Amino acid sequence: MVYHGPSKGCNSCRVRRKKCDEGRPSCMRCIKANRPCGGYEHGDKMIYRQYEAQGPTPQPTIMSWARQCSLPKRVPLPGTNILPDDLIPLETSQAESQMLGFRCFLFDYGMVSTNQNLSRSYLPDLDALFRQVGFNSDLVKACRAVSFASRGKGLNRPAFISQGERAHQEILTSLAKIIAYSNANNAAELKRVVMLLGLYQMIMADETNYSSIDAHADGLLALVSLGKSAGSLTFNPDNKFLGVFSPPALNTGGAFDSLLVDFHILSERVNACQSLDQLRLLVEEAIELEDRFKDWGSSRSPEFRPSTAGHIPPAANSDEPAVGRWPGKVDSYFDLYVSGVWNTFRGARLLLISMIIDLSSNLGDGKQCVQQYITRGTQIAEDMAGSVLFHLADNHQTSLMEKDTASDIKHPGRFLGGFLLMYPMYTACQTSYLPKAIRSYFRRCLRWIGSDMGIGMATVLATVDNIDRHHLTCACIIIWSGFIE
Repeated sequence: MVYHGPSKGCNSCRVRRKKCDEGRPSCMRCIKANRPCGGYEHGDKMIYRQYEAQGPTPQPTIMSWARQCSLPKRVPLPGTNILPDDLIPLETSQAESQMLGFRCFLFDYGMVSTNQNLSRSYLPDLDALFRQVGFNSDLVKACRAVSFASRGKGLNRPAFISQGERAHQEILTSLAKIIAYSNANNAAELKRVVMLLGLYQMIMADETNYSSIDAHADGLLALVSLGKSAGSLTFNPDNKFLGVFSPPALNTGGAFDSLLVDFHILSERVNACQSLDQLRLLVEEAIELEDRFKDWGSSRSPEFRPSTAGHIPPAANSDEPAVGRWPGKVDSYFDLYVSGVWNTFRGARLLLISMIIDLSSNLGDGKQCVQQYITRGTQIAEDMAGSVLFHLADNHQTSLMEKDTASDIKHPGRFLGGFLLMYPMYTACQTSYLPKAIRSYFRRCLRWIGSDMGIGMATVLATVDNIDRHHLTCACIIIWSGFIE
C-alpha cells in the first residue's frame, strides 16, 4: 500500500511512502518486512536547514548540519530473545551513513553559545577548521570515530563501533606523519584531533584499559604550549587553560579559576603538613576558602544561576530512585557550559569540605562544627542531583511531565552533557561523609551514562574507587579543552 498523506512514521516508511504503525523503538511494519528500521526524527531537535543564496545572506556554519540520531536501539524482537540484524536502513548508502555520523557528532558535541559573555561554545573553531581541511580530513574522521563509537555502544550496534575503530586506526596511521611535519598551518587541526582521540579513548575505556587517556592529555597540553604535563598544568596560576571557567560575566566578585588555584595550593600544603600548629592554621585557611567559594556562588548574576524547573516527589515503593528521578527540585540552566561550571564548582566544594571535616576531626574539634559542614556538603550534593535531568535527558521539561517515575531517563540528550557531569558525580561518589543513598544514586547515573550514552569511562567511574588523581585531572583537561579555541 502506498500512503500519500502526512506522516509521523519512521524514516524507512516515510522514504518508502508506507503507512507506519509508529511502534517503538522499531515499527512493526519494518520488523515484519525484515528491514532495518530507520527510527524517528525528533522534530524539535532537527537543526539542519536548507539555505538558499539570496543576496548577501551569510554562509551557514557547519553547525547547521547537526542532526540528532534517529536510529532505534537494537532490542530483541517482540516476544523473542532474538536481536534484529545489525544493519543500517536499506535506503541509506554507506556514504550517507558516514555523513550522518558526522552530523550526529555535531548535534551531540557541537554546542553553540548564544551569549559569549555568559558561556562558551564547545568546539568553537570546528567550522573554520572544516572549511580549511574538508570532509576527508583526519579532523572529520576523528569526529566520526567519536560519534560511531558512542552511538554504537549506546544503541547496541557493534557495526557502528567497528566503523569508529576503523576511523580511529586510520587517524593513528597518519598521526605520526602529521606530528613530524607539524607547523602553524596544521597545528589547530592537530590539537583538535588529539582532543577528540581523548574523547574516543574515554568512550572505549573499561576497567582494564583507561590509562591511555593520560597520554592524550599530555600531548594536548604540549600542542597548546600550556605545560609539559597535566600535573604541571591544571592549577598553575599562569596557565591559559584556567580561563576556560571565566567568561566575562563570571569575573565579577572574583574568578572561579583563582578559587581552584587556591584550593590546589592549600591541598599541597595540607599534604606536606607535619605539625599541629600548622594544622590549626590550615583549618582556618580552609574554612576561609570555603566561605569564598560560598560567596562566589551566591554572587552570580541571575541569568547564570540555576532556576527551578519543577519537583520530583519521593518514589512510593523504592529506596533507589531511577536515574533522573532523585526526589526534590529539578533545575534548568542557561546551557550545558553553565551547568558544567556549576557542577565543577560543587565538586570542588565537596572536596574542600571533606578537607575541613578531616582536619577538624584530627584536631578533636567539636562534633557541632563537623556536622555543620556535613549538612552543607549534603545540600551541595542535592543540588548536583537536581542537575542530572538537565545534563542527561533529551528534554528535561518533558521528562518532568512523564508519569512513569520508576524508570530511568528514556531519551538520552546530547552526549556532551554526560561528559561534563560524570567527573563531578565521581567526586560525590567518593565523598564518604555524604549519605550512602545519594552516593549510590550517583553510581547508578554513571552506569546509565556508560550504557545509554556509550561512554565507557562512566562505567569505570561507577565501579572503580580511588582512581589516581592524575588521571582525573587528565580526563577533565581533555573534556574542558573543547571550550578553548
